[in-house]
Amino acid sequence: MYVPPLCGIIGPIFWHPSYICKFVYLTTIHARFTKSVAQIFMVLNRMSCVLNPIGYNQMWKRILPTVRILVIILPFGGSWNVWISRIVLKAVYGGFVLSYIRNVEWAPLSIFQSTYILVALAFTVICTTVTLCKISAVIVIAVNKQLRASIYPWKVSERSNSIIVSVFPN
Repeated sequence: MYVPPLCGIIGPIFWHPSYICKFVYLTTIHARFTKSVAQIFMVLNRMSCVLNPIGYNQMWKRILPTVRILVIILPFGGSWNVWISRIVLKAVYGGFVLSYIRNVEWAPLSIFQSTYILVALAFTVICTTVTLCKISAVIVIAVNKQLRASIYPWKVSERSNSIIVSVFPN
């Protein structure tokens, strides 16, 4: 509910720098960058599942602790300027919005965020393309009995009319 006379009374309480405002703003910014970093590892996870279905579980059990640490640490590469800058509250349309006054002028948050998003998009496109190509190869092998027999001669039975689907790494 917006009550204009109260903004003049309550607003000055929030105009001064506050640790609560800084915590909320930094958490929000960090979450935005974390989303892009996590996206990269999710598509790598999906691609590795298709490329290496047998060793997939062991591989991700081994690298998952490192991935968790990277998902937490890498976003600081984009939000470092916010950490050293002053967080301010601005009055906008009867409400408040958090913003920051940059200490390093050449490093706006939007450039770093765009970079993280574009890198995540590139990883997504590349990994999805590789995943789809590999899945289509597996489908062709499963459907084509002669091709399956030439690749896996021990898997094709002469009497069987059913399709045997086997997924082995190349």
